[in-house]
Amino acid sequence: MNFDFLPKLPSSNLDDRAFDDLVEECIMRIPRYCPEWTDHNLSDPGITLIELFAWLTDQMLLRFNQVPRKNYVAFLELLGIRLQPPAPARTELTFYLSAALPEAYTIPAGLEASTIRTETTEAITFSTDSPLIIGNPRIQHFLTAQTTEDIPQSLRERVTASWTRQSDGFWTGNEQPIFEEEPQPGNCFYLAINSDDSLDANVLEIIFQGAAATPAGINPNQPPRKWEAWDGENWQPVLLRESDDKTRGFSFYEIGQEGGNPSQGAEVRLHLPEIWPVANFTSYRGRWLRCSFVNTEAQCNWLQSSTTNCWFSSPVNWRYC
Repeated sequence: MNFDFLPKLPSSNLDDRAFDDLVEECIMRIPRYCPEWTDHNLSDPGITLIELFAWLTDQMLLRFNQVPRKNYVAFLELLGIRLQPPAPARTELTFYLSAALPEAYTIPAGLEASTIRTETTEAITFSTDSPLIIGNPRIQHFLTAQTTEDIPQSLRERVTASWTRQSDGFWTGNEQPIFEEEPQPGNCFYLAINSDDSLDANVLEIIFQGAAATPAGINPNQPPRKWEAWDGENWQPVLLRESDDKTRGFSFYEIGQEGGNPSQGAEVRLHLPEIWPVANFTSYRGRWLRCSFVNTEAQCNWLQSSTTNCWFSSPVNWRYC
């Protein structure tokens, strides 16, 4: 049985006496138990016998100090710790839609997914343990605030009077700055999402359009912004990897470097919380996303561009245990 799961604790040395220590101790006891024995030279047969038994004792002490692994299990049981029974492996799966759907789609429980089989590794098959609803979200409100708050109180509606939402979810209208003209730490904007279906654990891909900006003072691969979602109690980070933000912090730096057109849009992929409820903040209702400016050093020339349009390309996927 393999006990590699046991903690790497230091082994207790039950008896730290070595061969020389045992020989020395026996010789020191000779005057007490055999006072007539006066020849303690190595050539004496009695010393030879002492060395022999000292060697045997040293071997036994070596075995005593090696506590069997099963004893560790017994000691853990005395502390109330029990070995866990065998259990199936669990992992997180992400499902992607190949195209947008006109209505919600449900991935049933028990759906099987396997790893890739190779010449040296067998495929591992997993099955979903509960159904997943891939909803059909819509942007209901685009709001801005000068500071981030756990419970937003001061929200400004930016698009109601100037933008028009089309039937396909596309918003169009005049350009709107997403932060202040000179962004300050705490500047943020909110997206209130509406859907008739659950969006729990969905992954949303939002496409932003804008003008290319020079990312002066920031690293476009690690821009000073933070994406979060309200899970009913706290704001949870939802940008899994920096590479999921193709806008490079709304500077569209990569598109400009490659000679592309930022007005065609770049996507931001967000992995939503497993529980993403509807909430009310001031007079607005929906499921909430927030993007905030978090860097206190690079403020000056970031986000000279402004968003013109944004829409959901498709509620593409889901993260599942």
